[in-house]
Amino acid sequence: MRRFPFLFLFLFPLIACSQRRTDRRITEALKEVADSLRVNGAGGTIAGTPGQLTQAGYIAELMKESGIPPAPGGYLESFSVDEGKMPAPSCALTIAGNPVSPDSGFFPLPYSASGSLHDTPLVSVQEQGSVWIIPVGDPSGTGNALSDSIYQKAAQAAADGASAVVFYTASTRDHSFQFDSRDLHPALGIPVVYVTKTVATRYFRNDSGSVDLELHSSVIGKVVKGYDVVGFIDHHAPATILICAHFDHPEGSPSNSGAIGTLMELGRMTQEEKSSGANYLFIVFGGRGNGIEGASWFGSQKTGSLKPDAVINLDLDRPAFGQGVLEVSGLATSRGWQPALVAANDPKITVKIPEEDSLISPGLVFARQGIPAITVSGDLETGQGQEPGKSQVRQIRMLYKLVQASASPGKLSYNPPNR
Repeated sequence: MRRFPFLFLFLFPLIACSQRRTDRRITEALKEVADSLRVNGAGGTIAGTPGQLTQAGYIAELMKESGIPPAPGGYLESFSVDEGKMPAPSCALTIAGNPVSPDSGFFPLPYSASGSLHDTPLVSVQEQGSVWIIPVGDPSGTGNALSDSIYQKAAQAAADGASAVVFYTASTRDHSFQFDSRDLHPALGIPVVYVTKTVATRYFRNDSGSVDLELHSSVIGKVVKGYDVVGFIDHHAPATILICAHFDHPEGSPSNSGAIGTLMELGRMTQEEKSSGANYLFIVFGGRGNGIEGASWFGSQKTGSLKPDAVINLDLDRPAFGQGVLEVSGLATSRGWQPALVAANDPKITVKIPEEDSLISPGLVFARQGIPAITVSGDLETGQGQEPGKSQVRQIRMLYKLVQASASPGKLSYNPPNR
C-alpha cells in the first residue's frame, strides 16, 4: 500500500508534461486557424463573395484534420440565398449609335418592366407613346427620399403615356444613386433606366434636339449560393448534440476564428472519448446574418439523427468580454442546461448569465423549432501577431465538459420560455 504514493510521485511529472504538450498543441492550432481564416476571409465571406467557398473549403479541411467525419452528404452543403433583384446581363442601351456601359453608364431601376424599344425622342419634350427623358435635380433628402421621388416620377410618366423613362442627373453633382436589390416599390409597366451624369452631359446637352435611343431593359431575381460545413460523429445513439459556429462575415469584420478553432478542438476531444451516449453534429454555418441563413436551411431540411436534440452555439469573437469570461444565454430553453453548466464549472472561468436571456443566431433558429439551445459568447479570437493564452485552453476544456454533461439521452427537454 505504501508504494502507491511513490508511484504517483513518479507518474505526476509525466502527466503534467503530457498536459503541457496538449495545451501547447491547442494554442498553436488556435493561432494557425485564426491566421488562416483572417487571410482567406480578407474580402468577406458572406454568401455570394469569392471568399465564401475558399473559407468553407478550408474549414472542411480543418474538420478532416481534427478527425471529424463528414456528414452523409459530405462536408459542404449548399443552399440558395435570395438576394432580391439584379439587372439582367442582357440589359443594353445605345445612344446616337454608341453603346453605353451597363457597369458605369446606366442601369435599369428595380421596378422597370422588361422590354426593348427603338425611339428618337426630344430631350426636353415629353410626348405620349415616346421615351421620356427626365432630369433629376437635388432631392430634398437622400437614400429613401431620392428613391421614392424617382419612383413617383416614373409612375406618373407611365400613367401619362410614356413608353419608357430615362432618368439623368441635372444637378452640378452626380447622385450616389445605385441599383437597390432590396427595393420594394411595385413593378411598373414600362422600362425605366437611370444614366450617369457623364453620359447625360454627353448626349442630353442640347435641350431642343432629339436623340436616337435603343434600349433593352430587364430585371431578374438574384440568387446566390451559401454553404454550411457539416461534420457528423455517429454513435447510433438516441440523441444528437449540435455544436455550431458561423463563418460568414462582411469584409473587415472578425472571422469568428475563436469559435471555429474551439469547435475543431471539441471535435477532436469528442472523437477521443470512449462514451457513445450521443451523436455529435459539428457545423460551421454560412450565408448571412452570423449563420442564421445556413442554420435556417439546415434546420428545415434535416430529420432523423441529423436533427439535433440540443444545440450549443459558439460566438467567441467578443473582445468586450475579456479573457477568462464566458456568457451563456438561452438557459431558459431547457431546465437541464443549468445543472449541465454546474457540472462543467471551472473556478478560474467567470460565467455570466445575461439579465435578458436572449439567444444569438443560429441558436435562436433552433430554439424557435422547439430545440433546447444555448449560445456561449466570449473572447477566444486570436488577434494578428497574438498568442492564445492559458485561459483560452481552460475555456475549451470547460466547454468540452459542458458538451459531455449535455449528452445523456433525455438530459435536455425543451422548456418554452415565459412570454
